[in-house]
Amino acid sequence: MDRQFIKGEDGENQFVILPINEWEAIQDIMDAREVRARIDAGEETFPAEVAEKIAAGVNPVKVFRQYRGLSQGALAAEAGITQAMVSEIETGVRNGGMKSMKGLAKALDLDMDDLI
Repeated sequence: MDRQFIKGEDGENQFVILPINEWEAIQDIMDAREVRARIDAGEETFPAEVAEKIAAGVNPVKVFRQYRGLSQGALAAEAGITQAMVSEIETGVRNGGMKSMKGLAKALDLDMDDLI
């Protein structure tokens, strides 16, 4: 199926109908440009494995801690909480209060939204 154009009342092309594979290619290009703009603006990006682990249900604190190459003890010290608290948050035994989560976000150089 080729592209089809739909003209408006003025006789000019107003709309185009594309095969789905062309539309998907355009979407891929737009997504890539958005990512490139974020990278160029200095925004940190993460490998797909990070998102996949979080989507699979692994606790974000654990995922980002491991991504940053920190032990639970090192993260705890940086966040101002105990290693036991980090362990309990990562395993879901505790949710972590606002102060703890702020400390973890700061220690991991993330926004709190990334951990919740």
